[in-house]
Amino acid sequence: MATEILSIGVKPGWKKGTKITFPDKGNEQVNQLPADLVFVIDEKPHDVCMRDGNDLIINYIVSLSEALGGTTVDLITLDGHNL
Repeated sequence: MATEILSIGVKPGWKKGTKITFPDKGNEQVNQLPADLVFVIDEKPHDVCMRDGNDLIINYIVSLSEALGGTTVDLITLDGHNL
């Protein structure tokens, strides 16, 4: 049995249920063709963001005085950028 390393480059925006298939890389048995190896993307909860379709939602609480007088909110994106 040979060992093979397969890589999956998960792209931003892939949704839960996205399938990545490696044809003929699954189990092999005598007198049968090798099966396909299929990975299915799942999501794990995030502490700050939640997904709504293609959008990410962040709830941020501001006081009434901040809302009326203006304020700056610094948010760190999932890829580390500061907005």
